[in-house]
This record gives sequence, C-alpha cells and structure tokens, in this order.
Amino acid sequence: MPNEWYRAIPAQTADRSVTNVATFDAAYTASSGGAHDRITMRGGTYNMSRLIAKSGLQIVAYPGEHVIVVGGFNVTTDDVWIVGLEITDPAHTTPYQGLIANSGKNNSFINNWCHHSASDVVQSINDFGADTGGGTLVYGNVCHDTRHVMYMQNKDSNPTKYYAHNYLSKPFPDPQGQGTFLAHQYSSSDPHKCVNIHWLENIFVEGGSIVGSSNTGTVWNSRWERNLFFRHNFRMYNQAYELTFKDNRCYEFANGSSVILELQRWHGVGEAFDGPPYYHNDSTMTGNFFFNNTTFKTVSVITWFVNSLGNGQFAIGALRSTDNVDNNTFYGNFKMEVKANNSGFLTSTNIGQWRTDTNSVGKQFDTNSTFTSGNPPDYYTIWQNDYDANRATIFVQGYGASVSVNLPRTGDIYNIEDQWGTPVYSGASSYTVATAGTPFIGIVKYTAGGGGGTYPNTLDSTATNSIASGTSHLVTMPAVVNAGDLLLAKVVLSGVSTTFTPPAGWTEIFDQNNTVDCTATICVKKAVGNEDGTTVDFVSAVAGSGCALVTRYAAGTWFDDGNLLHAIETAFSLVANTTVDPPSLNPTNWDVEATNWLSVVMTRNLFGTLTSMSAGYTDQQSATAGNSCIVKVEKDVTAASEDPGATTWTNNNTSFGITIAVRPAAGGAPPDPGGTVFSNLSISSHKRHGR
Repeated sequence: MPNEWYRAIPAQTADRSVTNVATFDAAYTASSGGAHDRITMRGGTYNMSRLIAKSGLQIVAYPGEHVIVVGGFNVTTDDVWIVGLEITDPAHTTPYQGLIANSGKNNSFINNWCHHSASDVVQSINDFGADTGGGTLVYGNVCHDTRHVMYMQNKDSNPTKYYAHNYLSKPFPDPQGQGTFLAHQYSSSDPHKCVNIHWLENIFVEGGSIVGSSNTGTVWNSRWERNLFFRHNFRMYNQAYELTFKDNRCYEFANGSSVILELQRWHGVGEAFDGPPYYHNDSTMTGNFFFNNTTFKTVSVITWFVNSLGNGQFAIGALRSTDNVDNNTFYGNFKMEVKANNSGFLTSTNIGQWRTDTNSVGKQFDTNSTFTSGNPPDYYTIWQNDYDANRATIFVQGYGASVSVNLPRTGDIYNIEDQWGTPVYSGASSYTVATAGTPFIGIVKYTAGGGGGTYPNTLDSTATNSIASGTSHLVTMPAVVNAGDLLLAKVVLSGVSTTFTPPAGWTEIFDQNNTVDCTATICVKKAVGNEDGTTVDFVSAVAGSGCALVTRYAAGTWFDDGNLLHAIETAFSLVANTTVDPPSLNPTNWDVEATNWLSVVMTRNLFGTLTSMSAGYTDQQSATAGNSCIVKVEKDVTAASEDPGATTWTNNNTSFGITIAVRPAAGGAPPDPGGTVFSNLSISSHKRHGR
C-alpha cells in the first residue's frame, strides 16, 4: 500500500476539502521515493513540465475527473506509474513535452491522452524508454498529432516492453526528415538494442511504423499480435530481423506509400547472424487480414544477407524453410512481391502465382491462405480496459453506410480523440455506427458506475455469538479469506456506554454509544489473506458483553484506491422503540454507481419477533447473545443515494439503525505496483497485479 496519499490541485482551483491538499510540487517534495506513494491529481489544468526521479511514485488522475497537464514528464527512475492524464503542449514551449522515459525500468503509463506536443528533435512525445530501460508497460493511451508518436528501444538484457490497447495516429515529420512514424522501434550500431518488444491490440491510423536497425544491429523477439492498422505502412528496415506478425487486421495504404506490409530485410538462409544469440525463433506471419483497395502491393518480402563484417546485400539468401507464412486472409486486389535467393523482383497478381514465386526462392508462402475480391465484410471489436472497468476501446469498420454494434451493457461512445467532449452515441447498448469506408474509433464509457454495473460481491457473513463480558472481545473471521477481500466487522455491546479501539490493520468507520446502555462499532479491513478462521480482538474501554457479525466481500469487486474511507460510508439513527429506520445515505465520495447497500440494526437486547425488514432487502444474516443482537440485510442498487426503510419487531429496546454503502470496483487509479508482466501474449498478461 502507498505510505501516504497526497491530493494535488491546480493553483487556481479552490480547496476541495480533501486531506493533504497541496500543489503538485509540494506533494512531490513530500512523497518518498521507493515507497509507492501516490499523488492524486484533482480535475483542472496544470501548467508544468517536471522531472520524475523518485522510484515507485504513482501520479494518477482522480477517478472521473479531467486532469490536463500542459507540458509533460521526464521519468528517469524505476517503477513509476502515470495514469489517466491528458498531456499536451500545442505551443511547444515546455522542456518536457508528453511522456518521456529515456531511462528506468518497469514503468507503467496507463490510459493517458497525449497529443499536440514535441516539436523538437530531443523530446519525442511518448519516448517510452531507450537502451537503459526495460519492463515498460504502455497501456490504453491515446496518442496523436505528435512527432514519432511512440519511440522505443530495448536491450536484450532488459525485461520485455509491452504496448497494448493504445491508439496512435497522425504523426508529423520531425526536423531530421525521418518521416511520419507512429511507432519508431529502431536501434543504432549496438546489435542488441531492438529486441523484446511486444505490441498487442493497438490501433494505428494514418501513418507508418518502422522496425529496424543500422549497421550491425539486429532485431529479434519483435511481436505484433491482434493489432488494427488503417492507412498504415509497416516497414521492417535496414538489417535482418526476426518477426512475429499474427492475427492483425490491415486496411488500405498510408498516404504516399505503395506497400501495406514492407518486409524489406527478411532474414534469409546463410545469414551470418542465423541463430542464437541473435535469433531465438523463426519468423511468423499467420492469421492476418489484409484489404488492398488499389493496384499497389499488399506485401513485399526481400531477404537480406549480412556477413561477419557487418556488410549487407539484398536478396542473397533464400527464404528459410522454417519460417511460417500462412493462413492469412486477403480482400480487394491481390498484388505481392518477393526478392530472394539471388532473384530479381517477382511480382504476383494472384494467390496461386504468389505460392509459385515464393516456392521458387526457397519456401512456399500462404499455402492455406484465401483471397476474395471486393470489399471485406463489416467488422467491429470492443476491447475492455484492464485498468478501468467502466472503459473500453471500440473499432468499427465497414464499407457500407453503417455497422450495427452491440455493447455488453449500456454505455456512451466518444470519439477517441475527444474523450472528454460530447458523446457521439449515448444512452443505449446497441447503436448504428456510421462508417462508409472510414473506421469509427472510440472510447466507451459505460453508464453504470464503478465496476461497469458489477456490484460488490458479498461472499458470506460469520457470526460470533455470546461474547463474554470483558474489555477483550474476540471476533471470529470467516473460514476462508483471500488476499484483497474486504472484511466488514460489526460489534455491539449491551448494558454499557464505552468506546472501542480498532485492532491493528483495521479502520473504524462507526463508533457510537447512547451514553447509557448500548455501544456499537463497525470496522473494515483489506484482507492480507492469512485471516482464515482466526479471531481478532476488538478492545473496549469499559467491560461489556455482546455479539459480532463479519461480512466478507470478494477481492476486486469493491473500490480499492488505498483509502478504505473511499470504499464504504455509513449513516445511522438511534431509537428506543419497536421501529428502527436506518436513514437515507448519499455517499460523499461517489455518485451514481452500482452500490451494495446494507440495512443493519444493532440492539442491546433480543428482537423478540421480527415483523418486517427493510423492503426489497434480502440475505438476512444475524448474530445473537442473551442481551444483544445484530441483523443485516442488503440490496444492490445503482443509485446516488438509498433509503432502506424501517425494520420492526415486538420488543422495545435501544437500537442503532445503520445504512452502509459499499462502493464497487472502479478504474482511474492503479493497484499498488508489484509482480511481473508475464511473457505469454494475452490481455491479462499486460496487467500488473497488485501485491
């Protein structure tokens, strides 16, 4: 857990009545390097350009609030998280524009919006690491209208860098004349700088990407899977390489380009660097979709030979028999090109000729692939965001007027480059999305609050009946407790007016007495995972007897931003009659969300006969003793507030009626950094898991 929580607000913004309010600089100064401290930035505009040199620091936008940074950050250390910010500098006036991470390992940049920045040749927008970095996670970022939208290098001695669910569009040329690159994955003379970089489910629009190296540099373990390309040129450049290009969808050509997939340095037979340590796998190009709407080439393959002196020459080596190019789908026009095994350019205009041509220079490609003339069928996909349950990315493409789209639940859809503006489609779960050959790309914000309509999951309640009189009150925990579960303990004492001291690791959210004969406390804890069946001592200042009830919520289903007071709130009434009416509760830390509401009665004596419970509430659980009782019922309601209604019984005793709200899981702030990013390419592998 972070050691401290700091609330940064813009200098021109009034105090929002939260703890530890400070300017960003004051919060940064107060935070501790290596301690996983977090700076939570409230909504507003911050004019700043900052060097981040404290490892483990988290800089996150407050959930649901629009934070704009005019300037940027230069990260020079390890394990930094930057989450949920809009970062821009259209005037190009600040020292650090966008997000720069030229050094440091295991940094995470998640769900940021970076645009219109970085005009000079030193600070590239989204320069996520160079040869000194590694282990980077770049996830869910929207990046456009910048120079070299994403630039990266990685040494073979570093952990893999992961890029997933990002949107890259509209690069502008840099002053060096290097072209308009969305992804620039390129090494210099060091042969080990362009390796172990994985791209999964990213969207590339209107530009090109380059993967390559100069001089004796080589490329391996470059993996591109399930990405979406529109009017994009993918170019493998300069030196021989190893490439995995699987299950991608490529639509049309980039402006000024004559090839969709330009494999200019395909690794050929006899190359001096054929095998470890430079090449660990064969190259693979399978399961891809291509739509060629012109007479230009869809794919161009040219082998490249590099001798032991680093001198290179085109088309010396034959295609390797171990490389796998097959099971691809082609639409529109068919035109392919290969040059290998000392041949000239062999141009194929049908798939049969392509198979023959590639076979003649070493290996038949696309044996089981298919070609269909004309436009492809309609297509859309929705990628759920791993770090925000209320957010998803949607890509819709069709060559008719529109495409019918079904969301998994009600949500509003925003243009991906205007995610804080007015939704293009709103208030439903099914839409007719206009396309006409140009894809619609958007951000989905699900209408239901935290958890995207998924309520906190109540697992069980454990009663401790008849706690003996004393100041020590041992309360039994559930038989099974998992790390990250939320434990909600309710304890009542009869015949005494006192106070409780919460046990170590617990946060007290309710502690009341009626000054005569009844005292109650409610405490919460994020479980460590070793509490199974144990007892916890709730100590009172004055001796008394009573009972307790512990309710457990599943990890990952309740709001966990490091402060339990943001996850659960209460309101209460005190009565001494047969009707107990827990009051209406409108939580101060959230609005309309998929909240779990509890109606709880804690009394100094047995109920006698219950005649009614709060209407519409279920899952009645209770704990009893000879002189006290606790009963709780609950209800899932997506609302900003709730009034449970009365509970009645035949006895007339002092009672607390308590309304409890448990907030659902939501995004906007990451878990405490920890663990590793796994090497297998799947959606979940790109999500760092909390400790």
